[in-house]
Amino acid sequence: YLNTSFGMDDESMCGDGAIFKIYGDSKLLYESSAVYAEEIHTKRINVQNIHNLELQTLQGETDLCDHTNWLNPWLEK
Repeated sequence: YLNTSFGMDDESMCGDGAIFKIYGDSKLLYESSAVYAEEIHTKRINVQNIHNLELQTLQGETDLCDHTNWLNPWLEK
């Protein structure tokens, strides 16, 4: 399993949110709804038989104040 938290810090107050995505072997495994300043979310994803992981963030309509954070991602059996 991939375990991670993610969010946007208080420097993002003037931003319009971001989307967090997790890909495994180029296949979308998870996509968040829009995440805004001072929000933290936690996700656990089954990545059995996945060889390549990609954590990605996408800006909202603007890139103003979009300070995204992936927090302590780790793998476990």
